[in-house]
Amino acid sequence: MKINENIKTELPCPPDMDKQCIELYYLLNSLPDTHTFESCCGHEREVYMMFFRCFNIGVLSRLGRAVSRNYSDGNWEIVIDITDTMPYGCFWLRTTSVLKKDELDESLKGLIDNIQYWFNDEFDNYFSIDK
Repeated sequence: MKINENIKTELPCPPDMDKQCIELYYLLNSLPDTHTFESCCGHEREVYMMFFRCFNIGVLSRLGRAVSRNYSDGNWEIVIDITDTMPYGCFWLRTTSVLKKDELDESLKGLIDNIQYWFNDEFDNYFSIDK
């Protein structure tokens, strides 16, 4: 599954985005059929949250693997939110607890590395829905 390498030139980052959200914003938006629409780093008072829509079960499966406690540090989860204002609902990629800046930075780096790992072409057959 290809990650869009040109996303940074195609999709400018919102000027008021929290610095700790920028790299994950670009990574999620580079995935097929995936679009973020809100984020917050938590500011050491709340959990880190990245809200996104995704219309690709293969992408969701790989993201699920990337945040799974079996394959990560266990600080992340994906939650589905069905609302009355969106016909398809949305997803939250968020920390499971409030993290201090240094903890968040380390965990976020690990999450980004893990997402990139699971989106390697070598897993295309494994995550294929055509099995």
